Amino acid sequence: MGKANKLPPKHLFFAWAYNKLLKKATKFNVWLLILLFVCIQAGFKFFINYLEDGAILPHADFELMPLDLLMGYTPEEAYAQIEAYGAGGRLAYIITALSLDILYPVVYSLLLTMLLIILLQHGAPKLVGGLYKYTFVPFIVAVADLLENICISILLLAYPSKLSFLVYISSVFTFVKWTLILVIITALIVGFITYLAQRKQLMD
Repeated sequence: MGKANKLPPKHLFFAWAYNKLLKKATKFNVWLLILLFVCIQAGFKFFINYLEDGAILPHADFELMPLDLLMGYTPEEAYAQIEAYGAGGRLAYIITALSLDILYPVVYSLLLTMLLIILLQHGAPKLVGGLYKYTFVPFIVAVADLLENICISILLLAYPSKLSFLVYISSVFTFVKWTLILVIITALIVGFITYLAQRKQLMD
């Protein structure tokens, strides 16, 4: 990162943040974030089981899913799900969205960013100067996730009143979140393959 000081001023923050996270990307911190990630996932699993076992309406003829696990949704699709959650399910969703799902984006954005930084540093060190800014994409996902949580919570609190315009906004955040997650997963796979190739080359 010796070239960081030569970047335009608008890039200096990213260079500073990259170096800070690079120092924090230790094995201990990565494994700690993975542990937190798994624990939060277990909490989400409990919530989804609650929806499936106790909150679904008997006449629901579709797969019951939290809205934030869908790729996108129309007002009709969103309110069909919201109705099927039942009163208990809607309350549980609000509590989860404003507790676990606030911590979750913080944890996974830090974890994914650290993994991208590690793979970039060790797999393609010559490309750090040109690609380091893109390691912060997980934070864009986190912002989209948090805004999505706020929108969904408002939709749930307002029910049975329907806010169709807010459903469209929420769906955009959901779509952006999952699209970028797919991009990040692809980058991690490519980065890991590049890292293995770089390691093999050094060993040879």
